Amino acid sequence: MAPTRELLDRTGLPYVIEQPNGRAKIRKDVSLCGVMFGLKVFRHRNFELGNWSTAKPVHVKHDGYVRGHRRGVYRDGPYVAAYGKGGGKATVRLREHLRRVRSRRRHVATNAAEIAKAPRLEEEDIEPFTIEEVQSVLVEASKLRNSARWVVALALGLRQGEALGLHWEDVDLGAGYIRIRKNRLRPKYAHGCGADPCGRKAGYCPKREQTRREHKSTKSRAGRRTTGLPAPLIKILRRHQEAQERERIAAGVDWEGKGYVFASPVGGPLSPNTDFHVWKRLLRDADVRDGRLHDARHTAATVLLILGVPDVVIDSIMGWEPGGAARMRARYMHVTGAILRKVAQQVGDALWMPSGTEEEADWDGN
Repeated sequence: MAPTRELLDRTGLPYVIEQPNGRAKIRKDVSLCGVMFGLKVFRHRNFELGNWSTAKPVHVKHDGYVRGHRRGVYRDGPYVAAYGKGGGKATVRLREHLRRVRSRRRHVATNAAEIAKAPRLEEEDIEPFTIEEVQSVLVEASKLRNSARWVVALALGLRQGEALGLHWEDVDLGAGYIRIRKNRLRPKYAHGCGADPCGRKAGYCPKREQTRREHKSTKSRAGRRTTGLPAPLIKILRRHQEAQERERIAAGVDWEGKGYVFASPVGGPLSPNTDFHVWKRLLRDADVRDGRLHDARHTAATVLLILGVPDVVIDSIMGWEPGGAARMRARYMHVTGAILRKVAQQVGDALWMPSGTEEEADWDGN
């Protein structure tokens, strides 16, 4: 910063150095925040003035908390933090609204990003698993603890967070359905070693402290859905429930009892990172080509396509928003070789009469 300041001073012209709070060592000649402009958003900016000066505007007192979770504690309040690392982050829609308000009030100039043309992104081709590959994975999964977790992924197309956030209170095996309402979050830790630092990353600290809640509501309104369970899957979940009950008895007082369908041996939530590595090992043991965990969701959607399930039912099962359902079907449902062969056969039956009939067309002209 010092060399930049020196060059600006040499010009003899007035200048302003703007920097978010705490990012660089500048003089805080003027400090502004969103509350000073009537916005319910925290965003402080500091300005260093060179070769000119102005009166400092009065900083309005913040009356309340930022709404949301911060360091593992939820607080309600009138403010949101739309940017930075603060708690209670606003949605993209809210951030866009705040940007428009500031633009109308002439607090900011035109956003250069609005007139820039974004580069075209080439989407990666995704090949869903075949029925034979799915069956191989399920056979190998039956040998693992929490084997039902992989059946749910491949049969129902649940996202990883939805599967790991599933609770028994959302499962009705008698009626044959599950309610998807929660999404497991990746754990986030802080050091708990205090004045005697362990020298490790926070996630590996012997006294680490969890700073993020375990789960939240699903990513969209359509994501909160009810899905029917195939009869074989109901039997698998019943056996899984019985196995978990035996683990509860064996754990005794160490059982956490948080109600997770797919839990650790003491009833706690599963780590998404560990879950990912189990999936990769499962594919290797089943001698199936490597694939992403999310490819199981593509596979489930493609199976529904093969079965001829109506689009509106597929959207409900997969948890897709009505407005973007067509785009999501195009992304997740893949036309397989079996479908192409079936369509080719139907075209052949329509254009050419079955062999052996007198009316069969002779396309060779003989």
